[in-house]
Amino acid sequence: MSLPEPRCVVTELEGWTISSDSAKRSGPPGIAVHVLDRHLNYKLLGSWRTEDVRWAPNREGRRSLCRERAREHCDRLNREHCARLNDGR
Repeated sequence: MSLPEPRCVVTELEGWTISSDSAKRSGPPGIAVHVLDRHLNYKLLGSWRTEDVRWAPNREGRRSLCRERAREHCDRLNREHCARLNDGR
């Protein structure tokens, strides 16, 4: 018996935020990491952007933090979904 595909998935996009300040585009691009629900037509369940974690020590630290938070959220949602399946709900 194979395991079912996970209900929630993580995606990552890289680029610059859209703003009127063109000076920001001279820096490195940021990332946005999203958690999506495959059973609900890829509904957005969570979003983390490097622009929102400026307190992280450096660029790679911000990227890692976003990826880690999204992965933790996705894993928790998938565990809850599997628990509901096992309970018969």
